[in-house]
Amino acid sequence: MNKNDTSQPEKRILEINVEGKAYAVDIDEPRTIQELCFFMRRNPTYISAMRRAGYSMPFDPIDRCHKSSIREYKAWLTDHPNFSFHRAYKKSNDRTEEPSGAAG
Repeated sequence: MNKNDTSQPEKRILEINVEGKAYAVDIDEPRTIQELCFFMRRNPTYISAMRRAGYSMPFDPIDRCHKSSIREYKAWLTDHPNFSFHRAYKKSNDRTEEPSGAAG
């Protein structure tokens, strides 16, 4: 096979050390919530809070679950530097909202 063949895109590999074990992970491969939590060392509730705040994980009909890549995960967190787990789950009665109508 020719080395200049560009039919397949180059995989971006990320070295991740979890619990003393090293993993080589393709950052563009779609991952389930559980896999993202494992590799990013987060709780599933953290990913759920991200989804409540607008993080998109498209549904994969073959595996019957929502998936997203590590690259998309990191890009979303970079684009939302003020994301807060606690704000995503704040009780609705704690939110301050402007009155919808003008007092007359």
